[in-house]
Amino acid sequence: MVLLHQRHVSDRHDISVLYALSLAGISPKDTKFQKALRALLEKVDRLSVNDTTTYELGLGILALEIIDRKRFRKEIAKMRGILINRQADSGGWDYRAPSYMQTGNRQQQRTDWSNSQFAILALTAAERAEALAAMPTSDAAPPSTGRTFVNT
Repeated sequence: MVLLHQRHVSDRHDISVLYALSLAGISPKDTKFQKALRALLEKVDRLSVNDTTTYELGLGILALEIIDRKRFRKEIAKMRGILINRQADSGGWDYRAPSYMQTGNRQQQRTDWSNSQFAILALTAAERAEALAAMPTSDAAPPSTGRTFVNT
């Protein structure tokens, strides 16, 4: 994680870097952390269904849920809505909005297992963020330790 923290943060990798920095416990006051967070929030502001990948949406939700689920509730909800709208009829997700492929004599929506796993993780985090953000402060879970676990 130290190597990742010391490397130059490019716009293309801001979301994955932000998520990694969050998991590593890097201070939100860190310059690279702030740059990556600003880039993600700017991206969410102008977000539409086809201008980002399922991975970016998933990592964005996961990162914002760890950083401050209550503060970023609106942004998490916006990305969640796009993920839900992208879900294929079969239940999975592709890199972007569902596309079609020919299989034998019929066409079906293309899905990808790794994209589907990120979408499911992100939707779980978005649901958790919504539930915990709605709780009165005294009932809310303690501040994040920088680790996220999915209950099964």
